[in-house]
Amino acid sequence: MFAQQKHVRVLWKYLNFTRNDDSFRRLLITRSASQVSRRKKDYLAHEKIQIADYGEVQKSRKRVYMFGSATEGALGLSNLLKPKTKLQSVYQFLHHPVRNSFGGLKEVLDIAAGHGFTLVKVKGSKEGSSVVYASGLNTHSQLGYQAVRAGAPLKMLIGLAPLPLPLFNGRVLAIGCGRAHSLISIEGSGLVALGDNSSGQCGRLPISDEEYFGSRYVHRIPPFGHTSEDDVISIASKFDITLCLTQGGKVYSFGTNNKGQLGRGSRVFKHWEPNLIENDLKGEFVLKIATSGNSVFAVTRSGNLFAWGSNESGHINPEKPGQIFYEPRHVPLKSTVGRVLDAATGDQFSHILNELQFEIDAATTKK
Repeated sequence: MFAQQKHVRVLWKYLNFTRNDDSFRRLLITRSASQVSRRKKDYLAHEKIQIADYGEVQKSRKRVYMFGSATEGALGLSNLLKPKTKLQSVYQFLHHPVRNSFGGLKEVLDIAAGHGFTLVKVKGSKEGSSVVYASGLNTHSQLGYQAVRAGAPLKMLIGLAPLPLPLFNGRVLAIGCGRAHSLISIEGSGLVALGDNSSGQCGRLPISDEEYFGSRYVHRIPPFGHTSEDDVISIASKFDITLCLTQGGKVYSFGTNNKGQLGRGSRVFKHWEPNLIENDLKGEFVLKIATSGNSVFAVTRSGNLFAWGSNESGHINPEKPGQIFYEPRHVPLKSTVGRVLDAATGDQFSHILNELQFEIDAATTKK
């Protein structure tokens, strides 16, 4: 008992001494730090620490960002609808861009967005080759026959998966998708079409009461010619219309024509058969096509703008609002606009990019 009390008194004096003496405290800290540093140097001298080399960051890889509705799996982020852990939440919408890790695994070359589904063109394993991945709604087999087991096709893909296509020697040149159909352009082999064909948007004769879900059928549209100039390099599709731009600057169309979208006149009998659009476009070299599903723009190499389809709000031809143009017409623009480089159209509005690199409204809707 006496020894314990004596020990407590000595410890108390030591604590009071060190607490009140700043120089002693600094001395203890300095010695402690020097001892740690010496031990660290001794450890590094005798032990070689292995540092992982992750290589250089691939700056050439294009990053992919997704946002919008995730309910149908069109964003290609499976963990949004099926979280990996219980701590993660289910997301129905993304109100801001979120990076998709798929872009880090594959080199993405092009993306096309349909109504609730997405096509992604990526670089293949072989030199010059490419592969198409897809996610989202598959109710009309617009993503091909997708199944985890035989006899059980999937109506939806929440993550990106390869699109089952026939074997072709050529590379994928362009991709496009509409309401419930997909199109892929193959170099030297024409087009491949999948999904809904109720309006002939897949380039074949519509069949009444055709069952699309679970179908393995893939339609091949022959090339529009025999040279590389006839290869389709761009596909503009929306709703039930398909427009194809060839390397030679020609435009072909097929699908519905209820508002003159085909640009081949008001009386089109074989609307499902791909045909060349001429009229005012004859002799022009088209560089860009864009459609809202009801209206169509074509930008030519000479810098002119042509349009056809619905002009309900005067958004494709400001001088004649409320009309339907069943054939391409040159769009009259002010001389101050100059050469047109690019154009985009919505249901009731349009935007034009001119040579001066700034954006102007071709027409605006009345609110």
